[in-house]
Amino acid sequence: AVSPTVTADDKTTPAPSDLKLKGAVELRDLGNKLFEAQNYLGALAVYKEAYERFPNPKILINIGITLNKLERFAEAANALQRYVDDKEAEPAMRPEFVKAIAEIDKRVGVLELQVDPADVQIQINDGDWSTAPKLHRVTAGSVTLNGKKDGYRTETKTLSINAGERQSVTLGLSL
Repeated sequence: AVSPTVTADDKTTPAPSDLKLKGAVELRDLGNKLFEAQNYLGALAVYKEAYERFPNPKILINIGITLNKLERFAEAANALQRYVDDKEAEPAMRPEFVKAIAEIDKRVGVLELQVDPADVQIQINDGDWSTAPKLHRVTAGSVTLNGKKDGYRTETKTLSINAGERQSVTLGLSL
């Protein structure tokens, strides 16, 4: 038997963007079920996978709320800050999350990061390397910042920050 051939103009074949959206919705729904069952670690893993596959800023809300439930307050505030800063975030929702972030900021330290050059990759404590955000929340205590960029010397800075404290930190790399 010969199997049918699917052509580009076959209306029954979903477009790749439709499949991607369907996958993201399925992941969101699974994450919501896990969250409702109070399996917060499972929900967090699913929400992160959904965001990785389909980086919609609304998923950052789910990630932030789940991290908050897990009492990972600095990470929760960072996820919510990413939502607030995203150009696709709903303007009507921003004030609610700005208020939530302000509440969390009383429990964590806030770093106001300035890096030179601007596209330095940073690592905070043992976290992932990423482009430096302007604001980054950390658990109170000792914090180690590492900065790197091809062609520059790696820079490390260690500091101490208290809960509710805001510190301006400059990390400049030299050639």
